Order: sequence, then C-alpha cells, then structure tokens
Amino acid sequence: YHPLDPKKREFRVLRLGSVDDGDPLYFLDVVSLETRPKYRALSYVWGNGRPIWRVSVNGQFLNVRWNLYTFLETMLDAEQTALPIFIDAICIDQGNIEERGMQVTLMGEIYKSAQEVVVWLGD
Repeated sequence: YHPLDPKKREFRVLRLGSVDDGDPLYFLDVVSLETRPKYRALSYVWGNGRPIWRVSVNGQFLNVRWNLYTFLETMLDAEQTALPIFIDAICIDQGNIEERGMQVTLMGEIYKSAQEVVVWLGD
C-alpha cells in the first residue's frame, strides 16, 4: 500500500486496469478529498468467514470474502467499472492500525463526497 497523507485527506480508490485471460486486474489510486475526485463508494456487509477469494490489486493477490468477490464480478459483468470505487476492505490497509484509525475519521466525508454510493446486499 502506498502511504497516505492525512493532512491532504487522502484515501485510495479501486480502479479496473484491464482484463487478462479473463481475470480482472485492479489498481489502487491515491486521491484527496481536497481535489474533489469522481468516484463511487460501496456500502456492504463484510460477511462471515475467512477471506479466501483472490483478486489482483497492484500486481499482487489480495484475499477477499465471497460477498465482496461477487460484487466485483457483478460490477465487471454489468460493465459498471468506468468510475473508480472506494471499498474499505481493499482501499484501507487493514494491517495498518494507524491508517485504519485515520481512514475511519474520513469515512463520513468519503461517502458524502462520492458521486454515488452503491449498496450491495449480496447475490
């Protein structure tokens, strides 16, 4: 994960780069609330169980839960990938407690500033 600057109110959004052999390749871009970027935000239930489905993000595999995996597949199938999207489980470094705390303080603004908020209840 690329470091974020709290003074600039930065956060990450997920962008579809391309599809390689049927597998989507995603990238994380750092954006700032100060620049009013265009993006979506996802509101969803994390779900139960271990994250065991893999997605390629910035050239590395990241494990996600089934609920999130099916959301990404559905968005891809519906060709709804033009705008990048904020997904907390992917866009926030979950292993970095300091970053998680900083991002939680921005979450209200992140959702409020999104062009649209997508609600995913599952498949």
